[in-house]
Amino acid sequence: MLQLLARLHTIVPAQQAIPKLLTFGWQVLPNKPLCQLCSKALNQLFATELAQAELDFLVGKWIEVRFTDADLCLLLSVEQQQIVCQRSNASLQADVTIAGNLQAFSQLLAGKVDPDSLFFRRQLLITGDTELGLELKNFLDSVDNQKIPHLLKKMIDFYAELPNPSLKSNSVVATTSRQTHD
Repeated sequence: MLQLLARLHTIVPAQQAIPKLLTFGWQVLPNKPLCQLCSKALNQLFATELAQAELDFLVGKWIEVRFTDADLCLLLSVEQQQIVCQRSNASLQADVTIAGNLQAFSQLLAGKVDPDSLFFRRQLLITGDTELGLELKNFLDSVDNQKIPHLLKKMIDFYAELPNPSLKSNSVVATTSRQTHD
């Protein structure tokens, strides 16, 4: 699978191809099975945290996770010690939204970058209930990425380690401005 991704990356940059593939899948898959699959995967991944009430801060609250480069939005909450997932819709208002591109979320999950760095660089944005957003950030920071299934972790690591063109352009601007001021 990783070899296929690496080979595809030589044809079309993965930073462009993967979000488009996810968007396509998100648009063609029926709502109910997709949300059930997301809920099941998240409940399995965070079973210990749910049992230890570490996610109780989400009871009765909705978090919108928005992938800005893939046109994907998920609403997540906790009900009866289970994570529930819904597609974003107008009838359900999120208490807090965390938004960023797939690579920023991949870097976070892979443990390559801490959440504070992503927020300070404006690669992840939190809007809405600030207190809930901080609890979410602290929870994400404490997640042990070794719990992620091996194949999924490999794919996340692959995507997280790809060059980030937006950071390169920022560093070039910073270098150029330093040179002109010296």
